[in-house]
Amino acid sequence: MTTMKSNQDYTLKVVTPNRHLHDWLQAKSVFERLNPHIGVSIIQAADNFAVMKQLESDSPPDIVHLRGYDAHVLDAYCIDHYGFLREDQLEEDIYEGVLRVARSGERLSAIPMEVTTSLILYDKSVFDREGVAYPSEDWTWNDFSAVVQRLSGSTGSSERLCGLYMDPDIENFEPFVMRSKGSYLSSDGTTARGYLNSPRTIEALDNIIALYRSGSVSPSPLDSDARKDCCAMKFQFSWSAAQIRDEGKLEQFGCVGLPGFPNGTEANMLYMDAAGVTRQSSNPGLAWAFLRLFLFESPDRFKEPWDLPITRSLAARTGMNSHPLWSRFLDELAVVQKSAFYLNKNWNAARQRINHDILDIIRGDSDLKKSIQQWLSYV
Repeated sequence: MTTMKSNQDYTLKVVTPNRHLHDWLQAKSVFERLNPHIGVSIIQAADNFAVMKQLESDSPPDIVHLRGYDAHVLDAYCIDHYGFLREDQLEEDIYEGVLRVARSGERLSAIPMEVTTSLILYDKSVFDREGVAYPSEDWTWNDFSAVVQRLSGSTGSSERLCGLYMDPDIENFEPFVMRSKGSYLSSDGTTARGYLNSPRTIEALDNIIALYRSGSVSPSPLDSDARKDCCAMKFQFSWSAAQIRDEGKLEQFGCVGLPGFPNGTEANMLYMDAAGVTRQSSNPGLAWAFLRLFLFESPDRFKEPWDLPITRSLAARTGMNSHPLWSRFLDELAVVQKSAFYLNKNWNAARQRINHDILDIIRGDSDLKKSIQQWLSYV
């Protein structure tokens, strides 16, 4: 990167709730070595609330990092970053889906980081033992459902095999709903009516509920024994794949995209953090130089990755774009969409109430369509 020249000392202030503080400190070390007149102060806040207190203080930061991309907050406190991206010719390098999810209208209020999306990981040893073909990228919901149920039952030992591990969570269900061309909310997040209660959304949710009721999915309110280690397949985000790597089981698993639906579409959801230059910064160009170093020029962050790089060049430099597992997660970044998690704060706040209802629906104590009518009021 280009060394910044300055006739006076300046200290950049960065506030982050990041548990990976060493990544920020490493970038600080490099930046200060390249720019001896510039200091970088990294302040680790306890959580997003503490970050917000820093933003509203008498000494606000030049750069802010929030856990979870809150466009409403970032629009109010951060600059539009498109100018910097285009000036440095970085816009085309970023995976298009990442920008699609992160945009707020025509603004890019912060740069996504620690992004992750979902896939199905399957235990090849279970498939081999049971004589079932590995899933293919063109599989349908009916194929998926059949395999989940086929691989549920006795393993011939004290353990009982489960076809799929997936927490019963309305957010975990959303990628399947997206792929069926259903949705929870309107594209602007202002209403759930006509979307959450649409035939496509109801059918997708009904199909998922039916799998739980078949006894083929864990954890389930129908079975107190969560059998994550005895599941043939797992609905997972990239951080869970990293756990498998750390357990030394990476070669044991294959990965495949989520199943397709009749007249459906290629789609997935994205979780991400975000970091941006604040409106209060007295030197936004210098702040951007440090943020660019951290986000775009620090491949060491992905030596043992838990999340995904947002640019094709970083994916290539780290070898993740040729890795059999990470490359498949990266492929999904072309089709990710903005999920209800980011579209509406009230929906997000209602997540636990909805999940409680889902458990009742699986048990047969509540009706899906009646529950959806209640969920509509949360937005």
